Amino acid sequence: MTMKEAASTTTPSSVRSPYYLLAAYFVLGGLHELAHLVMASCFVSPSSLLFSSSSSSSSSSSSFVSSLWSIATVILRGILGRYSVIAVPADDLSLEGTKQMFITHFGWIFSLLLAVTCHCLHRHRGGKTFQRCPLPSSLLRDPALPVIAYLVALEGFVTDCLRWVPVRPGGGGTGHALICFCGNFGILLLNSSWLSVDGGKTALDVLEKMVSVTMMRGAQSGGVVTFEPTHYNYKQDHNSSCPSPPPLKGVRSRVVNAKRTDLSQRIRRKIVRDNGTPSLFGAHPRLKGSNHPLYADNDNNARLVRGFFGHTRFATTSKASFDGTHPHQWSPRRNHTVFSSRDASPALLGVENFITHNGDFEFFQINSKYYDVALLQTWLEHVLHHPMPASVDSAAIAGVVDLLRTQGSFALSARYALCVGLPNSKVEMEPSVPYPTMEEYEDIAKTFENVLMDMTTSGNHNNNHNNHNHNNNHDHNQCRDGKYERDKLIAAVVAILKRKLEVLPEKDVGDSSTYHTPSSRRGKASPSSSTAISTLSKFLSSAPSEEEHGGGDLHLFVRTTVHAFFDNDLLQTAKLFLENAKGSFGLSISSSLDAHRQVVLAARGQTMSIAFYPKKGLVCYGSEQAAVKAGLNYETPGGNATTDDAHSSEADNAVRLDLDDLGGEICLLDWGYAGDTQPAVSRPNRDLPVETL
Repeated sequence: MTMKEAASTTTPSSVRSPYYLLAAYFVLGGLHELAHLVMASCFVSPSSLLFSSSSSSSSSSSSFVSSLWSIATVILRGILGRYSVIAVPADDLSLEGTKQMFITHFGWIFSLLLAVTCHCLHRHRGGKTFQRCPLPSSLLRDPALPVIAYLVALEGFVTDCLRWVPVRPGGGGTGHALICFCGNFGILLLNSSWLSVDGGKTALDVLEKMVSVTMMRGAQSGGVVTFEPTHYNYKQDHNSSCPSPPPLKGVRSRVVNAKRTDLSQRIRRKIVRDNGTPSLFGAHPRLKGSNHPLYADNDNNARLVRGFFGHTRFATTSKASFDGTHPHQWSPRRNHTVFSSRDASPALLGVENFITHNGDFEFFQINSKYYDVALLQTWLEHVLHHPMPASVDSAAIAGVVDLLRTQGSFALSARYALCVGLPNSKVEMEPSVPYPTMEEYEDIAKTFENVLMDMTTSGNHNNNHNNHNHNNNHDHNQCRDGKYERDKLIAAVVAILKRKLEVLPEKDVGDSSTYHTPSSRRGKASPSSSTAISTLSKFLSSAPSEEEHGGGDLHLFVRTTVHAFFDNDLLQTAKLFLENAKGSFGLSISSSLDAHRQVVLAARGQTMSIAFYPKKGLVCYGSEQAAVKAGLNYETPGGNATTDDAHSSEADNAVRLDLDDLGGEICLLDWGYAGDTQPAVSRPNRDLPVETL
């Protein structure tokens, strides 16, 4: 070997330095992420790859700085963070399937080809190809460069192909689900002695034990919701064959655990503070209503059942906060005119819904388009006219439940039809037309309410006024279940609303400004009613032909409202949600309108077990199978229910139901009220199997 050849094979110290190796690693990693972005630019707008984080409302003076910052963010994210973000419109599902596969796998394939190229150039560093290479020859002579390139390709293969990826804070992405360690739990006290004998002490022992077991899933925060009468001086009509339950309100008890405290004990103490009555001489506080006739056995079995529906949480991607603690509620309690299924006469009742959820809520579908949770949360603020209570995804489920649970209220049903049930219904960050307020929905609902009341009244006249209350309920039930009666109701409402829309000036139809019909044309309509119709006209048209041009159809709006009024009960709400939601769900849904007899539990991608203890009159449910066994360890205050077989144990009678978390399953628990033991479900779900215990 000559001196010249020896000099040419000597690698400079600057190339062998660790800084060179580190720089090569970062550059090759950045090229890997760039390959993802280049492939993605073939399917989405390139600007969305660079400026997805910039605000659309930026002023012109700061747009240049924002653009530079967005570009710098993309570069630093790819080089230092080793990941890239591809912003896709919420209603664009085109990247699912083959296109998503191209974007995902193009990165590691490119890195592998780059590594092979570096290897080949290094092996043929004396050839003509090597001499024509624009890179400095000293870089390609170093054998460490191919090794680093292969290392980057291996990392790309592991993350892109095998999906072994770390959980990134706030990371959404396509296909990378965050693992949330949370758990549901709850009990139903079907036997009144759980309350009357010891004031609920043993029941709280069972609940505390369930929380203690569920804490293995997360113990940073937790909470429970229960329902109780709005006032305990409610007078029940025990002489009635179908007495109505008292109005209920939700009492939510939530805590954030401290560093050295037991979450199960803190939840119990909070429940006692929120739901207990003061005690004397150090006695254990009794739960409210434990000695009240509303919770006591009576001749027609018109008594309330106390239930506790809870959740423990471990915040994996956010701070454990009070706002993020379950149970979640989006809309605060609000009074609505509600028609009960037991009585056709409307009543002003407080409506509030609660959910507990473990898993991930990622997308929701409206009109065959999926929208991500971030966009859905912003849209819900406009639709429900209430700010987002918490940024966690589970809170958005509570907002969707507020939209779907509409049975008995025409105002809520009209909101459902307008926001979800029309061909032009969609989720928008900033709706082009403001949605009606709840007051306007109530005004629109009066037309439906008056027609329904007229139909039931005319039915009473046709029956010669015999048994007024019975006939009133009969006609209401006929309208609820019969197609002819529903169609009659729909046709009458369409005719009235069409006349109201026609008297609006042409300039007001579709105009976003507020308009009050002149009194000469208004007749007996109030200004607020005219305003509500004016707002409705911005979404609907009485002319069916305009449906072809994307406008709403009046007949479809009325039909959807009527069907939602009769059908969207608690079970149908859970069914509609899971049919249109993407994610994993261990879910409980409860409402002040149904808590006197029902709660819904569901599982898809998350476990949920329910244990029934017939002799004890106790039901336990939870995400952990071990938690629902807590009922075996405690005796019923006052003794178990008597049976023919005196030697049988509770373990012989207990039944556990594990919901199908693979295929997805919904379970409605209905314990009846006032002798009505048939499940209270609407027409779409009456063919479902019923298991009686």
